[in-house]
Amino acid sequence: MRKHYLRTLSDTEIRAEHALKTQNLQEGSPYYGAVVMPNGVYMAKHTLYCLGYLAGCYCCPDSKYYHDETVLRRMLLALDYVDSQQHDNGLFDYITCNFFSAPDTAFCIGIILPAYRYLRGLDNRTEGEAILMDRLGRIIHAGGRGLLEGGFHTPNHRWAIAALLAQCGKLFNEPDLTQAAFQYLNEGIDCNADGEYSEKSAGNYNGVNNQAMLFLAEALDDDSYEQHVIRNLRMMLTYWEPDDSIFTANSTRFDKDRLVYPDGYYFFYLYLGVKYSIPEFIAMANYAFDIVFRKNLLSPDYLTRFLLHPELAAYETDLCAAPTEYKAYYADSGIARVRRGRYTYTVMKDKSNFLWVHNGSIKLAVKIGGSFCEHRAFKAETMEMDENGAFHLHQTMRAGTICPSRKSPPPRTGGRWTTLPGLKSWVPICTLM
Repeated sequence: MRKHYLRTLSDTEIRAEHALKTQNLQEGSPYYGAVVMPNGVYMAKHTLYCLGYLAGCYCCPDSKYYHDETVLRRMLLALDYVDSQQHDNGLFDYITCNFFSAPDTAFCIGIILPAYRYLRGLDNRTEGEAILMDRLGRIIHAGGRGLLEGGFHTPNHRWAIAALLAQCGKLFNEPDLTQAAFQYLNEGIDCNADGEYSEKSAGNYNGVNNQAMLFLAEALDDDSYEQHVIRNLRMMLTYWEPDDSIFTANSTRFDKDRLVYPDGYYFFYLYLGVKYSIPEFIAMANYAFDIVFRKNLLSPDYLTRFLLHPELAAYETDLCAAPTEYKAYYADSGIARVRRGRYTYTVMKDKSNFLWVHNGSIKLAVKIGGSFCEHRAFKAETMEMDENGAFHLHQTMRAGTICPSRKSPPPRTGGRWTTLPGLKSWVPICTLM
């Protein structure tokens, strides 16, 4: 995939150039060395993303920034700022909402982990590479220790934390970090038989979970974690729309109904397709990057992955296709996806917009609205496919009234009831099926 590698390199250099232009170089500023976000906010997480672009270019022999002294100096300034933002216990803040945040710390150190691992794997390092490796390693190690004190908010956070605990346990030979990872893993991975993670986030958190599974497989020398990714990628082969976007209306997270293209899945399809000789994955990887060329998108941020896996940059294939004919019913996930060439339709359980039709230029959502006591739109409680392939959705709505308690009210105290009077006697008035 030489042309993919070169496009990735070119786009990473564009990102690196933007980072250099937006880095705060005002000495005496509390944000000296940080890279400002588009909304004017400074935080360690964004600076680390930008540092990842710069480190990839600095380490890549084909980059115009390879071993560039200015880039090295700017990265060290950025690392000074990141050091100032990392708490004594190793955790980082996501300053708009999460403080001493283990999940965001896992994401922060995960950003720079590939560059650190690449530098550790070099047989001979320049002085600049050695300095950069040492600085990155200190932040990653401190962050890994900090994860011992953290917890999570959302399902994907568990696997991000577990994956970085496992990685740090292996890299720094600290078994207590690995044992802490297993405490998260003991509950079992929330990827069902369909390949669906619990957040159903095709446009974003699938990628977070898939990356975590690959990190876990690598750190724990256990390829079984890759099987979750493979199931998810097989399911996602039926999620591409006729306009080459991903179907996201089933998501329970912020990517719901957003226009998202599948370029973020590129590395997963390529890496596992080559490793396990899965031709449809290899074809999908090629097709996903072809979308980048056709729509002139910035390529996915996978330069350091190419550095870690040079065999993928050298791999070539003529396979390039996404499925255009399928009928998939994922009963556990409550969704059916059907495609016939330039036409798809989707049926979903537990959604008010339960039917979607897409022909490449027009998207149509179907909703049955109404007003039945406290109930509103139809949301199927059950969904089945019959022997003829037709989908049946069903919901039972029940409503009633609540009568006041027949007990005498409690005595008043100071003009107020001492306790709230109980309400009981629910009386059904109607059932709608």
